[in-house]
Amino acid sequence: MEKISQKLSFTDRLVDQSAEAICQKCNLDRIEQLKLKLGLNVFVINVTKLVIIYFLAYLFQLLTAVIIFHVGFMMVRTFSYGSHAKSSQFCTIFSAILFLGCAKFCMMVPFSLYVLMILFAGTSSILWIYAPGVTKKNKIRYEEKKKLLRQKALCSNMIVFLISLGFNQTYIANLLMTGAFVAAVLTMPVLYKLLGDEKI
Repeated sequence: MEKISQKLSFTDRLVDQSAEAICQKCNLDRIEQLKLKLGLNVFVINVTKLVIIYFLAYLFQLLTAVIIFHVGFMMVRTFSYGSHAKSSQFCTIFSAILFLGCAKFCMMVPFSLYVLMILFAGTSSILWIYAPGVTKKNKIRYEEKKKLLRQKALCSNMIVFLISLGFNQTYIANLLMTGAFVAAVLTMPVLYKLLGDEKI
């Protein structure tokens, strides 16, 4: 926990130094500087989290499985949005446990085609009802955009399912579909309180 906190505080220093260096070379006004710093902060923190999670996956010999799970997860999450952890530290810990736990489970328990179809149907139903998951941190003002994101999330889930059917290795299909399902579950209101996020 302490090491993660130190790592994430290092990202703040890295963002400040990088933003300052860019601002010295470019003639940016105050608003542009703030936008730059925010963008760099989001990028560096997300990369840091990813490095930590992948490193832990490597230590537990689950790196390939976690990457496959992450692909299925992100294909849906990109459009479904959903709840976020209140702090970066909690997000890192929660994501590491979730990703490694799901990857290990999928490697141990083979899913039949019937189970994959249930996962697909469940994911589609959740996305149809709750996606996109909008929070105070991630607002979407226009209903048309919400509808478009929902459609894209549903299409992405369909693509993940079709890709899963193309693999002979059961564990790959397990990982892809479970990743998509987890992304859908994160749009459900019950997860907002658990993760300390605020739904609007």
